[in-house]
Amino acid sequence: MSGLGDPISRRLVVTCHPLGMAGGFDPDPLLTQHWGVHILGYDRPGYAASDPWPEGEAPSVARWADDVGTAVESDLREAAEKAPAAYRDTIGVLGWGGGGAFAIALAARLGARVDRLVIVETPSPRRLASLAVAERDDPAIEIGDDPATLRRRQHAIDAADEQGAAGRIADARALLPRDWAAGMRGIDAETLLVHRRDPLSSGEADSRWFRRHLRHARAVLTNSDRPIIDHWHRVLEHLAPDHGEIPERLR
Repeated sequence: MSGLGDPISRRLVVTCHPLGMAGGFDPDPLLTQHWGVHILGYDRPGYAASDPWPEGEAPSVARWADDVGTAVESDLREAAEKAPAAYRDTIGVLGWGGGGAFAIALAARLGARVDRLVIVETPSPRRLASLAVAERDDPAIEIGDDPATLRRRQHAIDAADEQGAAGRIADARALLPRDWAAGMRGIDAETLLVHRRDPLSSGEADSRWFRRHLRHARAVLTNSDRPIIDHWHRVLEHLAPDHGEIPERLR
């Protein structure tokens, strides 16, 4: 598990990392630091120092969502008991690239506890399953050539490889059935979709697919070649609208 932002913030956001990349990547550390939000990332089995899937148990998006959802509910109950003045019973969820499938499953699992959801560059279920089975790098992690950004990305990629290809293989097995999409229509969270406009990325088609299946979704199509970074302000604004003051130079 990794944490970003303000650990004592009243607003919690859970992030789900792309394929082939562990959690902990910060798209814009300066902006995140000033936003007034606590961001937690749960590494999936096989990534970084996470435990592998139990012997004999098939990797499952729904099972991962249930495990993380149970942990989040426990943390929220503890916060309500120990710090009721700072307690909020709703959270935001962010899925980036292939992590969007896990974010959607988590939002469905937690129900009304998730009031905001953001999906950035997640392919439709069929395309995502093909990508995962091929064990290729998630296209979402192609984020330009800024040296500082690339260093942060490489750190997350290196962390993902601590157990070799275990995480990628588990993701492929979990995503192949495409059953994670079954509960999408039951999600009540206000949802923001961010995809590339570039036709080579199939972003527009993916965006249309998600808009058809998520009841409260609005879409942003961008010409940016690094949407998670260039739209990080928009993402945070949607996930944590009650943020603290942001210096004008960061806007």
